Amino acid sequence: MQAKSFYKPLIAVITLIVLYLSFKFIVPIFFPFLISAGIALLMHPLFQKYSKRFHISPTILSIGFTILFFSLTATIIFFLGRALLNELKSLTENLTYYETTINSYISSICNALENLTGIAAGDIETSIFSCFQKFIDNFQNNISSNLFSQSFSYMKIIINLITICFITFISFVLWAKDYNTIQTAIRKSSFYTFFYKLYTDTKQLLGTYLKAQLIILLVICTLCIIGLFILKNPYALLLGIGIGLLDAMPFLGTGCFFIPCSIFYLFQADFFYAAVYLTLYLITALSREILEPRLIGNKFGIPSILILIAIYTGIQLFGLAGVLLGPLYFLLSYEIIDYFANLI
Repeated sequence: MQAKSFYKPLIAVITLIVLYLSFKFIVPIFFPFLISAGIALLMHPLFQKYSKRFHISPTILSIGFTILFFSLTATIIFFLGRALLNELKSLTENLTYYETTINSYISSICNALENLTGIAAGDIETSIFSCFQKFIDNFQNNISSNLFSQSFSYMKIIINLITICFITFISFVLWAKDYNTIQTAIRKSSFYTFFYKLYTDTKQLLGTYLKAQLIILLVICTLCIIGLFILKNPYALLLGIGIGLLDAMPFLGTGCFFIPCSIFYLFQADFFYAAVYLTLYLITALSREILEPRLIGNKFGIPSILILIAIYTGIQLFGLAGVLLGPLYFLLSYEIIDYFANLI
């Protein structure tokens, strides 16, 4: 009993360290193969069904699926990207107008502060514009200096992305081709029970989580785009997608944008815009509150606070990718610790 109580903490520590090092250094190397394996695992039942019905090999089906997927993705990216670039171009061309408008608003706010505090509006305005100008100058200097110094790095990133996509495509076709052989080998393995349990638990946890978050993201983005379009905002698509992505980030939300906008228009006595922005915030926040329980509910089998802790810890350990890697890290840790602890 004493030996068992000693080995359990030791197994836990070793597992956490090994998995952390694996996620940090090994997973990035094998990322294309892991992604393609996951897609092949999900698509295999569909490939098997249509392979038998139309007498087509899984290899041909996987190639056709990949070509169709990349074609649809490229088409969506092209039209969406063109719309976003048009809005960015319009934003760039109107920067002078927005700068003048912001200066006017700042002046009116400074005049209001003068009435409240007695401090001269000119002094407040000078201080604000001085800080703002320093920020702009530093931003422009950083952009101009990094644009040329990092140009080679940017080109390298693009080449790496193209290489990853190509390797993912090839490995996906090979996974689909040899799926039955690999599956038979795994079933003969003494670790089959462990791998199968790991697969089902991962599918239940991450599959449910990712599906729910994707649906919520699409709903929030759509609501934001529609709301901004009703307000005749010329950057409805750009801002709508940006606010939706902001809402998907842990500890943030649409309120980071809509609430300041509502307060801003409230001070400008534009009660219609203030009310609409506040309404958009309430609708998007309420949508998430309604959708999350329906899409996730109690399917995780663990308290929601632990999932939040896993995501937060994952971000601290692995950066932004920790939103996905955090829950996976703790799930794998739990499964491995439980498996080896039961062997003792």
